[in-house]
Amino acid sequence: MFVVAKRALNLVAVAALCTLAPAFAAPAFAQKSKDTLRIGFVDPIEPADAYFFSKPEQGVITRSIYDGLIHFDDINGKFRPLLAKSWKWIDNLTLEMEIRDDVKFHNGKKFTIDDVMYQINWAIDPKSNHQQPRAVDWIKSIEKLSATKFRIHANKPDALALLRLTKSVWIYDSEQHAKFADKRDYGRKSFNGTGPYKITSFSENE
Repeated sequence: MFVVAKRALNLVAVAALCTLAPAFAAPAFAQKSKDTLRIGFVDPIEPADAYFFSKPEQGVITRSIYDGLIHFDDINGKFRPLLAKSWKWIDNLTLEMEIRDDVKFHNGKKFTIDDVMYQINWAIDPKSNHQQPRAVDWIKSIEKLSATKFRIHANKPDALALLRLTKSVWIYDSEQHAKFADKRDYGRKSFNGTGPYKITSFSENE
């Protein structure tokens, strides 16, 4: 069971929640007095980590708790800024991005380029053994250019590269993630993100 509290208004995430909620067996109830959204699911919810737990129901949680570098607007078919405020292809193997400098994680820690460097380096390391290898198998390396700019170097052209970044690459708190020997514990004990909702408690037994 997750207890999820609203953190900030994000129309994209809220719209996604409202759209997906009717698809499940139980209705969603908003408690204005508690600023809490309740959603019922048929299957148990796994820990909040999309790298290791990728059931369809997880998407409602992870897309609301964590942010990626960019967002894909499914309605208009366009890529939108999220943690990255801009990006450009230098050539067909080099993607340069600039991140926002006004974002904080749910625990108050400032989001920085070090979180991006850590997360992508971890994701592309075969030893990480997560369930989203296809999302990052086009990435050869990542290069820090400044406090807000970096480049992703691809090992092959991939027409779906940006889409993979929007759907399967989430940025976590690097300091907390690095502390867990079993990285799946991030979704059990930390779940510290930058999204519009934050998890206040989680139990695998309820």
